[in-house]
Amino acid sequence: MDVSIYTLIVGFVPLSLISLWGNYKSLLYTITPTLNVERMRHMAEDAVALDHSGRLVLDPQLLKTPRQVSAVERFMREIRHVKPRGQLPGIVVSSDIGQIHKELPRAADPEVQKMEVSSMIRDAFDQTSAYHGQSEKYYIGYLTASTGRGSTNGNIYLWFSTQATDLDMLCGFYQAIAFRQLLGADGSGNATVAELREQACQFALHTFSAFEESVVRMGWDISTVCRKYLALNNL
Repeated sequence: MDVSIYTLIVGFVPLSLISLWGNYKSLLYTITPTLNVERMRHMAEDAVALDHSGRLVLDPQLLKTPRQVSAVERFMREIRHVKPRGQLPGIVVSSDIGQIHKELPRAADPEVQKMEVSSMIRDAFDQTSAYHGQSEKYYIGYLTASTGRGSTNGNIYLWFSTQATDLDMLCGFYQAIAFRQLLGADGSGNATVAELREQACQFALHTFSAFEESVVRMGWDISTVCRKYLALNNL
């Protein structure tokens, strides 16, 4: 029996769309305990805040469970950054550091922009090497002039050594969240970027163990932080 192409298309396309829709709806009800950028953001950002005196505090009770995060997670595309919100800068994770200058205003001198990015990278390495003998495998920089992703208060850039472990990646993101809170609250400009980054580092050093224990207790699998974020780096 001859079947026309038109008949095949008419029959095949609706079935394909139904199948895709069914797969999408099933993902909406999937609870995934592994961590990537979007899940880490939903899980942690409310738990790291400033108290009435302006000091960073960790409230483990505000950490979200995999079930809570799955209700708000988007599956349609991969997210490698935390969007800026108000005075809170964005966090760009595992960015290609050779392309960061493209997120600066186009009207500026490209050579000056590249110098600003180079200075940020150098400061991030210098700051990391000065952290009391700690062997961090992550690097955190901040560019006030970066307007990428619609930011009005710059962006934080977080990247990793190829030797970074899952815990290094979790700790790096945790420190970046703390740094973001400090930058968003420092409207008076009394502290330098280096001083705020040092505050975030000290906070992470003193509270990360409690954070890690709480995250595990919430049901998250911290042994499978998304390793593909190392793929864009060669540090």
